[in-house]
Amino acid sequence: MMPWFWVAIKSDPHNVEAWSTAWYTASHMMKDDALALRIAVEGQRLNPESLEMACVLGRAYRAGATRDQEKSEEMFHKVLELARMKRELEDGDELPLCSALGYLADSAKNRNDTQELAVLLNAARRFAPHHPITSSIERMLAK
Repeated sequence: MMPWFWVAIKSDPHNVEAWSTAWYTASHMMKDDALALRIAVEGQRLNPESLEMACVLGRAYRAGATRDQEKSEEMFHKVLELARMKRELEDGDELPLCSALGYLADSAKNRNDTQELAVLLNAARRFAPHHPITSSIERMLAK
């Protein structure tokens, strides 16, 4: 499968779906976290304004063999930053945005960081008021 992804990526380096699928294949099907991280880094470098690629890189840094919590959270915060910079979210932006909010909220909850949870709740209410992640963060704060 990977040769097909390389062809798709080389023919259109801004094909975020190809980068994301290549990362998923390397990470989850091939179980090669190092290759998955290289794919995610390059995909994000070539698509720096993509919420999806920032989220993919955050997930790649979160993987077992490449675990780097600090870089992972940095990329998930980048997703939020990119969303704030857009006048309007595009089709497909909700999933990476809500995923980033979920990962960040989980990390903040594990650190008992209620201040960070409150910031994330504000972002969730702004960008995804009716998404389950918003009520999930509300419940985290209520505990």
